Amino acid sequence: MASRKRLRPHIIFVAAILLVSVPLLAFLQYRWLGQLSEQEHHRIQMNLQIAAFHFARLFNEEVVALFRAVREVPSLSRDELPLDLTMRLEEWQARTVYGPLLDSVQYIRRALGVDSLWTLDGMRLREAGIGSDTALWMSWDDGASGWLRITMGRGEPLFVRRDLQGFLVPLDERERGRDSEGFLFAWINRAYLRETLIPDAVGTTLNPGGTADFDVCVVTRTVPPEVLYSTLPGGDSIPPDHADVHAGLLVPPPRPPSPDGGPPGEGMAGGERRFEGWRPFPFGRERLDSTGMDLMARRPEGEREGNVQRADAVCELRVRHRAGSLDAAVRQTRLRNLAISSGILVLMLVALAILLVSSQRSLRLAEQQIAFVAGVSHELRTPLAVLQSVGENLADGVVTNAARIKSYGDLVRTEVQRLTVVAENALAYAGIHSGRQQYSLSPVPVSEVITKAVSGCHAMMMEAGIQARVEEQDPGVRVSADAGALVSALQNIVSNAVKYRGDSQQIDITVRKTGQREGAAVLISVTDHGLGIDSRDIPHLFEPFYRGRAAQELQIRGNGLGLNLAQHVVHAHGGSITVHSTPGQGSTFIVLLPIYSPTDPPT
Repeated sequence: MASRKRLRPHIIFVAAILLVSVPLLAFLQYRWLGQLSEQEHHRIQMNLQIAAFHFARLFNEEVVALFRAVREVPSLSRDELPLDLTMRLEEWQARTVYGPLLDSVQYIRRALGVDSLWTLDGMRLREAGIGSDTALWMSWDDGASGWLRITMGRGEPLFVRRDLQGFLVPLDERERGRDSEGFLFAWINRAYLRETLIPDAVGTTLNPGGTADFDVCVVTRTVPPEVLYSTLPGGDSIPPDHADVHAGLLVPPPRPPSPDGGPPGEGMAGGERRFEGWRPFPFGRERLDSTGMDLMARRPEGEREGNVQRADAVCELRVRHRAGSLDAAVRQTRLRNLAISSGILVLMLVALAILLVSSQRSLRLAEQQIAFVAGVSHELRTPLAVLQSVGENLADGVVTNAARIKSYGDLVRTEVQRLTVVAENALAYAGIHSGRQQYSLSPVPVSEVITKAVSGCHAMMMEAGIQARVEEQDPGVRVSADAGALVSALQNIVSNAVKYRGDSQQIDITVRKTGQREGAAVLISVTDHGLGIDSRDIPHLFEPFYRGRAAQELQIRGNGLGLNLAQHVVHAHGGSITVHSTPGQGSTFIVLLPIYSPTDPPT
């Protein structure tokens, strides 16, 4: 073949489709991943809002149940109060698994400007002194900023400390004719709240199954806020503007409309906020929870959708994704999916490229095999035709002269040698590429190898009318080689020089040493002064079945295996083979082999 075959039209068509479709697929993939990321962000956001809603409901139900157990105690005398309060607290503890949430209950009485304090001890009130711990309820006032007024149903309101240390229930004893005021103050066990109730609610709603995808903190609405619970290292709080979801805890519902149609709160004593009635609900329902608490209050202006913050909430839940934010987590997932899908796309491209290259190589190999079969057939046809003609002439008695018979014998020997070379090349190629070819190395004089190689081409040279000029600068130099394989390799190079000699009547073979000591080598050059080799053919000259342009144009006999076999043999002997050529002036093949040293291991 004069050169590598051009790409087939179908391969060019497939390559063009790939060049157009791959950027389009990459663009569509980017857009699809963007849309999927937006949907995933919305899904996670909604799930997180729902989880925060369930957390708030669970938290509110437990705390408000305690509020009601204390608040619904009727205004009784100091003697009757312990029994009724104890019974109601026992009923509350029978319904809840968080009994230790209540730390203690104190009864405060103001009569004639004098304060008295009793602590509930079993089923009786034990008088206690007014100490520093009473500063909490002593600071209570109906309008004090540290307290939140809550009205549940139609009963009297209660007042919750904004730091959630406790709550106070006024007992109006003046209705019974006593000139006094009574209060119940319930202490909340905040350590139990922090270590048990809130972690249980977080594990049930926000991080179920032991997952830890989100950081959670619960803070009071005091100034400054106090952290009741946090999953962050060091117990830090999540900044409000960094939270993915906010939810108010123990949020009183909005004021119901005034009966006369005025603003909310008008027409009601003190503008109280009662836990009854209906209001818009963000998930498609309109209701308050079973505790009367407004679980998901209306979102203030400027807040992200789904976030719930109310200035009158006792506590606030803040949730943030461990990646820093929900946006960052979705972005990371998108980048990871983009990297994976891009990798798959690249692998597909590489696979298609390999498939195309393999297809092209298979086509080229098939063409080379066809060319090889054609070349071998051509190589065999001429000798066989000669042998048939000689045999017929001898058999028919056409030739009887002894001299003519002798020339016929020489002709037969030449053609048989040519057939032998073709068969040996084919067998050698098969042995090399099957991995069964082995070489037995021994010290071999280079001059002997050159002589045998030239002798093997003697008939071809005589037929062409040329001679070989051999110049040996170091006749005694030896190499470690398989004599038969090396002779065959050099014979292929010499025969190649004979075929492409052009009008020249001589080829030159030179042998000389190069290098010193361990790096010493013998350089064998074979030069013809004929056609030369096209520069486009030189890179492919040693490929199997390859035949240059000149060989095909001039129809020079050959199968394209000789130089490939020569290169393989030379490389197997630790040497190298190169070619220098000028079109129209000839070519020189240079074989470089390491010189034999007695220290070389036998092979």
